[in-house]
Amino acid sequence: MYWACIHGQQPNSWHYLKNLKVKLKFKKNDQVANCKSIMSLIVLGVTKGTVLDLMISGGDELEARDAIMELFNNRFGESE
Repeated sequence: MYWACIHGQQPNSWHYLKNLKVKLKFKKNDQVANCKSIMSLIVLGVTKGTVLDLMISGGDELEARDAIMELFNNRFGESE
């Protein structure tokens, strides 16, 4: 899939997602974290194997969903 955006960022970066017109939140049990706040994410205490719900709202929902899925599927660019 070809990706392009006005800032020249590939969709596999958080910076790219930050520029989309969406609100991103992760939910773990009863806790909800705003994905644009690193402290909010840290407070979730996510460890390997944690199941999260992703909530996306806004005009670029589908583009954001695809970019996030790519990030996770590519292990955020880290090797196994």
